[in-house]
Amino acid sequence: MAHRRTPPGAHRGRRLITISTARFLKTRWSNERSRPDVLAEQAALLDLAPDAIVVRDMHSRILLWNRGAEVMYGWLSHEALGKNVDELLKTEFSEAAAEIEANLLREGRWEGEAIHHKRDGTPLIVASRWALQRDADGAPIRILTINNDITERREANSKLLLLTERLSLATAVARVGVWEWDLASNTLTWDATMFSIYGFTPIVPMPFEQWSRAVHHEDLPGVEATFRKAIEEKGQGFSEYRITRRDDSVRNISGITCYLRPTTTIPFSLRMACPR
Repeated sequence: MAHRRTPPGAHRGRRLITISTARFLKTRWSNERSRPDVLAEQAALLDLAPDAIVVRDMHSRILLWNRGAEVMYGWLSHEALGKNVDELLKTEFSEAAAEIEANLLREGRWEGEAIHHKRDGTPLIVASRWALQRDADGAPIRILTINNDITERREANSKLLLLTERLSLATAVARVGVWEWDLASNTLTWDATMFSIYGFTPIVPMPFEQWSRAVHHEDLPGVEATFRKAIEEKGQGFSEYRITRRDDSVRNISGITCYLRPTTTIPFSLRMACPR
């Protein structure tokens, strides 16, 4: 059986469909906005998009409420039409509404974040994109809004930030240095305690070779073997070794190495914690 290759950018189809829909809507409504069959055709097309797409007039009255908006917010189309969109969703903007409106009238578009509320009162954080439609005389007549729910992403980022802050506090109190080794670039990211342990001037990123030169030549092979084992087994390792600081003093180091699974930004990395 023949296999067809997925065209480059196919994974971005959702966004492309939405943007194309917005352009289609702008063109067709400006030319044939009085034809009911055209409006019905456009509404059906917009219902195919998973995004919440809302069209409103310049008084914020809802003119179109697609299937994606029904799913995201909980109101059916016939319930939302004619309502003031900001009153319905209890919108909280990330910047002053007057500034948003001024930017929209000046640039013809606006992008930002807002807090909306579902029918049951649940707040949502949305990434919102607006496009302004003008009539043949240049007067603004409609605003097309495309909203994406990013609540889970924002909550995950907040939890990650909180964990990072707690880790930083814990390592500072325990006087533990932490570093991460990006295997793709062969560079290290050190915290302040690590630079203090080694007596190095802070540098970002930290070259791996500078670290390896500080390790005692008799101990380096064993430490590197521990690293390789952690990478191969995708696990952890423990090592003890000596380093020579910049002032030529010798210090004994013990470290726990942990393999970090690949991410979208870092293919492979190791993290090591070294008590001071």
